[in-house]
Amino acid sequence: MLDQDVVVWQHFTERKAAAIRALITDELVEEHRRNPRGHHSDALDRVLRFFRVAPIPGKEIVIESVPFETYHVGVMTGVPGQPAEVLPAAYGSYEETLHAIFLRRIARLRGEL
Repeated sequence: MLDQDVVVWQHFTERKAAAIRALITDELVEEHRRNPRGHHSDALDRVLRFFRVAPIPGKEIVIESVPFETYHVGVMTGVPGQPAEVLPAAYGSYEETLHAIFLRRIARLRGEL
């Protein structure tokens, strides 16, 4: 028997994901690329908030491998005590890494990952 709270949450999340997919445009992606940490448009704020509430397993994080020089994307397992999987691509700035995570989350939302 399924917990009805889970069923309602899944239904809500699927509906919200469809609305968020409709907000993602090339202009929105470019806005994030230019300024991943700053003030954002309403549409970009909505997309980022949706991504932030995703469950921990599979969530991407920034991993600093060489302080202030080299960054990687890590993928959380959601298992306590188990480290994140570090992806091989390296980035030269924190902002580049944030944007790479943003692009991965868009790809997952579209079913491409």
